[in-house]
Amino acid sequence: MFYSVKPNGAGYEEEVLLLSLLNDAFKKDNAFAFQQLPINTLNEAYRYESDIMFFHQQLGMFIFEVKSYKIDQIKGILGTEWRCEGSQGLFTVSPQKQAENQMFHIRNILNQRCMLHNLFNTHAFVVLPNISYEEWDARNDLQKEYIKRPLLKDDLLNANILYETIQTFANRLKLKPLDDIKWKDILDYFMISPERKISGTSTQAFFSELHLLNTLPNDYADMLQTKLSQGLKLYVLTQQPFNSEFKKAFYPFIENFQLLIYEQPTSIFSEKNEFILDGDISNDRLKSLEAAFPNFNSGQYAIIHAPRDGNLMVSAGAGTGKTHVMVDRVLFLLLKEQVPLDDITMITFTNDSTNEMKQRLENRLLTLFKLTNKSLFLNFAEDISSMEISTIHSFAKRILQALAHELGYGTELSLRSFKYEKQKIIFEILDDYFLSNTISEFLDTKIRYYDFVTILLDIWEGMEKKGLSMNEIDELDFGKANHPLLHNLILEVFSKCELALEKEKQAQQAITMSDLIRKLKNFTGNDKALRQLAPGKYLFIDEFQDSDDVQIEFIAKLQEILNYKIFVVGDIKQAIYRFRGADYRAFKELTERSKKPFLPYTLHHNYRTAETLLKRMHELFSNWGQSYNQDLTYSEEDCLTSNIPSYTKEWHIKEYSYHEMDTVNRSLLQEHVLQLKGEEKLAILVRTNNQARKMKILCDALSISTIQNLDGQFYLCDAVKHFRTLLVALQYPDQPMYVFEALQTPYFGYKLNDKNFIATQGNKNRLKQFLNEHVGTTFSKYAVLVRDYSPLTIIQMIMNEQNFYSRIEDYYKQQLTVQKQEQEKQLALLVQRYKVNMQHLLTIIEQHFATNATTIPMISNWLDIQMKTNRTENEPTIQSHTAQVVISTVHRSKGLEYHTVFLPITNNPYNAIKPKFFIEDGIALKEGKNRRFGWRIENFSNNYFDLLNVEENNEARKEETRLLYVALTRAKQKVIITLPSKNINNSWSELLKEAGILGGV
Repeated sequence: MFYSVKPNGAGYEEEVLLLSLLNDAFKKDNAFAFQQLPINTLNEAYRYESDIMFFHQQLGMFIFEVKSYKIDQIKGILGTEWRCEGSQGLFTVSPQKQAENQMFHIRNILNQRCMLHNLFNTHAFVVLPNISYEEWDARNDLQKEYIKRPLLKDDLLNANILYETIQTFANRLKLKPLDDIKWKDILDYFMISPERKISGTSTQAFFSELHLLNTLPNDYADMLQTKLSQGLKLYVLTQQPFNSEFKKAFYPFIENFQLLIYEQPTSIFSEKNEFILDGDISNDRLKSLEAAFPNFNSGQYAIIHAPRDGNLMVSAGAGTGKTHVMVDRVLFLLLKEQVPLDDITMITFTNDSTNEMKQRLENRLLTLFKLTNKSLFLNFAEDISSMEISTIHSFAKRILQALAHELGYGTELSLRSFKYEKQKIIFEILDDYFLSNTISEFLDTKIRYYDFVTILLDIWEGMEKKGLSMNEIDELDFGKANHPLLHNLILEVFSKCELALEKEKQAQQAITMSDLIRKLKNFTGNDKALRQLAPGKYLFIDEFQDSDDVQIEFIAKLQEILNYKIFVVGDIKQAIYRFRGADYRAFKELTERSKKPFLPYTLHHNYRTAETLLKRMHELFSNWGQSYNQDLTYSEEDCLTSNIPSYTKEWHIKEYSYHEMDTVNRSLLQEHVLQLKGEEKLAILVRTNNQARKMKILCDALSISTIQNLDGQFYLCDAVKHFRTLLVALQYPDQPMYVFEALQTPYFGYKLNDKNFIATQGNKNRLKQFLNEHVGTTFSKYAVLVRDYSPLTIIQMIMNEQNFYSRIEDYYKQQLTVQKQEQEKQLALLVQRYKVNMQHLLTIIEQHFATNATTIPMISNWLDIQMKTNRTENEPTIQSHTAQVVISTVHRSKGLEYHTVFLPITNNPYNAIKPKFFIEDGIALKEGKNRRFGWRIENFSNNYFDLLNVEENNEARKEETRLLYVALTRAKQKVIITLPSKNINNSWSELLKEAGILGGV
């Protein structure tokens, strides 16, 4: 087998030429070759990567160092050093020495690992495909005894000539060819099967085998053991069940999903057993197998084994195992298709899911290493840390940094909110306007000037969330208004504000978080700029239904211009981020914009929810799908199947009359929390953070320990507040009030609220004296060290020397008010949450200030802005074995699962807050039309506001229905819902009742 790599740098074409000729010359022999295979030395002190490494059972090992030089670039050779000239001037290389060093270390590795004892030929060559015999021989200075003649252009004219050349060199050595046993040892070391023929016809699997068994072979257990120990994933469909002893013997492989056994009497098999290698089977045959073996997931199998060059579009319903599929698809590309890890990029929706994906991949590879003891899997696991797995914003930032010069920026882009600058720009534009126009007409509106600026700032940030570029803002259709002056002011601001801010951004070499996405639009029409990026990547995109218009267009361009192989997966029924600019029609839009077709796949097997509960949900979802408004994009094809049994009464719907909601919720909580067993959890799912806080108060009153999982609350947590307090004290150590506050945080743990402190009456000198008497130099010594050490070093020093983490528990003990029996549980949760948030904060700071010389004022100012403005960063999800109740917004529950889901607040109208403006969706536009913008300020509005308001209400209703879909599908065994008996318009209760939840669903 001859393994190549993706195009990457000078000399690549010459390497491919040599590899192709080797393939043609030796394809009938026992031989193989790798291009650019990295090999570590035995002590892992150094890593070699030969251009071409070629093994032949009879002829031995060949290392080829390929150079693309022309004859006039070689200025002379002295010993092993070649003096050459390139575009960057003169340079020195030692290609023959390079090749011999690589050969030496690889030979040592094989001697030790395969016990070869140097009983094989080794050859090291420099290859110069662009220099002929005539050109080489004409250079007298190259005709020296110590200069080994390279392989030249004349040796590479065709496969026959290369074959004769290599045979001639090999025959000069008299060592014996490798016997079959030693040859097999070498093949095993490089994970190459001896049964695989060089011609390309595969008789051996590299990733998986599908066994269709009519009868069980006598030696089947030995066969399985051999194949599993090679790292193969085995799917076994059999008419004859295996006994318990057989399964017990293979339990580690079954438990880790390397051996999947499906047993069912059937007549669809032929009399002869079949073995399908690496997914080489038709989709029709797969479907027939699934019909006979209902537990066999043909959808997952087909996606994992899809063609290497295919673009895949996967619709994955709730709980259908999409993460498992993506992990196995990556392994298929690695093992079967030899795709390098650095050619694979994965985009996830949140930092949590990014970390989870990395962990899942690492764990899968480490498990394979433990099961097989093959170092290949361990090496892959180590490389996962360098693999690009990131959120869309991190991915976009990398793209923008690579192409920053195209936008007038440097590569060291930082992120800022620019909220102050935006507000200042709006004030300046309005002030300039009123210098030449009377302000009396504006004053007549009774709108306060500052409030008007705040509204314009909200509109501006709304445009950013929609991904509107400067040109698109200029092209907005603002319609006509019933107050010409307000209309003109809005036009004036939005015709100038983006240009003014762009100048500020370039001066500071900084952009906003929204810019990370919307500035990608600058490259969707610039093919030349995009071609500066590496081509041919494999791009996985999770939660694709939450992509916006800019992301969709950019991904289509990566596919078209750079030949990216795209794998998108998601579920339009779970599209719940429209407020961030996402569009649930993303799959359809990508299909229409792409120049290349997508292979469509659907996952139907649900591995989360009990079968009977899923059937109840299906009736509810179907009614939404068939409603006059088609509240949910749902049909019979979206119906999920499950084989999970139900062991409880799974559907609990309770109505309440006015003022009874808290009483009913209290009663249901007490009843169903008591029914939880082991580590089962009940999730209280609500729509807003405020509703979550109300439920937290209720649980505290019932002495129920809870975990809270809220939206955008990270920069308001205790860990961040205390860190900021410490920074301010270090920044201003001569201000005793700041030091006093820092000393009472867990960093130092002092309790200083006594009458002696109060007696100081705020006098600065008395405060200093008081602190000196009570704490001495505990703090001041660190304030001195700030001059010599980096901020994070000082903080780590404080944390270590002052036993910071152990003080966290003491800090919370003083605050807990729950009953004594719950205090230990609640305390453990608070401490765990604090520690996780602290680590998350340090990680963010390290990433944000990675390339800058950082000072305490820089971090402090940045953190102050985040605490005041950033409501998008979430606290990391924590897992607890003590708390059985989780309080979460539906948005934060996405991707999670719970034994019981409780919806206690369904009576609040979801459109209670009336928007002041609307921006038409770009995807919904007709050809040649501009987006319409509607606004209303007090009693004034333009002619598009009411029209877009109707469209917005319709879309909001659909979004709320999708929120309910997400909430319900988190449940594994039980759903509890409380509903007001009185109908409340535009509420969850209305949506649920209209779908028939009270009619026996």
